[in-house]
Amino acid sequence: MSKRLLRAAAVALMAAVLLAVPFAGGCGGGGDAGTQDLVIGFLADQTGPSANTYQALMKGIEDSLKNIQETDPLPGARIKIVSYDTRVMFDRVPIGYEWLKGQGMIQLWHYVPDYMSVTAEDQAKDQIPCFSFASNPGEADTEWLYGLTPDYRDEAGAVLLHVLEDWDWDARPDGPVVGYVGMTGRSSNLYHQQGFEDAMSAYGKSVEVKSQIAAVSNTAWAGEIAALRDCDMIFMNTMGPGSASLINEGRQKGYDGPFWGFSSALMGFWSLVLNTVSMEYLHDISAVQVHMLWTDDSPIIAEAEGLLTQYRPSEKEALMSDPVYLSGYFSMLYFIDVLRRAVEDVGAENVDGTVLNEKWLTIDVTVPGFGEAFKCWDGHHVLHRPYRLAEFDLSAEEWMTTSDWFYPPGKVE
Repeated sequence: MSKRLLRAAAVALMAAVLLAVPFAGGCGGGGDAGTQDLVIGFLADQTGPSANTYQALMKGIEDSLKNIQETDPLPGARIKIVSYDTRVMFDRVPIGYEWLKGQGMIQLWHYVPDYMSVTAEDQAKDQIPCFSFASNPGEADTEWLYGLTPDYRDEAGAVLLHVLEDWDWDARPDGPVVGYVGMTGRSSNLYHQQGFEDAMSAYGKSVEVKSQIAAVSNTAWAGEIAALRDCDMIFMNTMGPGSASLINEGRQKGYDGPFWGFSSALMGFWSLVLNTVSMEYLHDISAVQVHMLWTDDSPIIAEAEGLLTQYRPSEKEALMSDPVYLSGYFSMLYFIDVLRRAVEDVGAENVDGTVLNEKWLTIDVTVPGFGEAFKCWDGHHVLHRPYRLAEFDLSAEEWMTTSDWFYPPGKVE
């Protein structure tokens, strides 16, 4: 069976699971009766535009937890993850937060940094820490809130600075014309534009940026492509089916230049892109990344692949088509450090949000292959500051790293 057919079968299976159990609640690392449940509440998109991403992410988390339970369990504790479906709708976030709190949540988790501003006040009152895969500029150093990576402004600055440094200024002294597609109602649009300004300031040259903003659910791009077709590159801040359809329609309507994806907008939906976009259209696709890739030569990658072979052999090829499973797997490498130190310090039955918050403040975990240790650098609640760039290798049908780890403009190395 071809790679594309295998991926399509896996996506169909995910869809069937979502239809059968649309609000599937939790997963845990197992354990004997009488162990203390440590409940992590996950505000997730289970049935919206990033549902496939959530499913692959959770599989990486579940397999990592299963491996921990089998090889090095937390004494007297069972990690239980309970999810609430936000459908990426902000009015469902406070409802979901209260529901998760009712399930005994002592730690909040999500991958939409905008949610931080929605729940921050309640978290401070309830003393429940939050971890997000990215930071939100307004809450980057707020007590109880922690982000894996810098914010949207930083990643936009990082990737555009790379573009400016790589540009042939002798051939085109006016610089590139940069296209941008964003989503309505998302603060990331503003932060990305600020990041572009940071990059131009750091490099000392200004370039033209043309922006188009569409609905999160948008899948038709005639107007946006017409406005951006003559750009030298198009940066995508889109989600789910919108990412796939933007590439597909852009190529069909004559845009043949590079597409650039931000960390939350392209690689996380890549399996969907592969199953809906003709391979001939997937040339010149690049992205800024915050985790390692399957093609990295690292024992950590080999371990993750081993878990897939052990736990999900029939899904292995499909889950290795993008880095989402890896993101879930990697997240537990530092998340488990916080939980383990809390259990060892006060005992599983005494672990609560205040204990976990203390452990987040003092986290210091080194994972081979990443750009630096995971810790609260200089007191900031951002655990890992550098980025890397990657490009989709059309001949190998794999993502390949194209840069070393580097810091956004203005960040101290």
